[in-house]
Amino acid sequence: MSKIIVLIGSSRKGGNTDLLAHSFAEGAGKYNEVELISVEDYKVQPCIGCNSCFKREDHSCIQKDDMGK
Repeated sequence: MSKIIVLIGSSRKGGNTDLLAHSFAEGAGKYNEVELISVEDYKVQPCIGCNSCFKREDHSCIQKDDMGK
């Protein structure tokens, strides 16, 4: 049994991409462990190029968003 993570990148819940991903997960779930993750559920800011992550000991970003999850 394999573990599969399906990342849904569409912002339209219930749209074609969402339906297709769920359909795939249903079929793959018969013989695999499947986890669906919708990026719409997370707030992730784009990089602003400040390079502070290079200066910090833990290489964390100064932006407070859900990227760490």
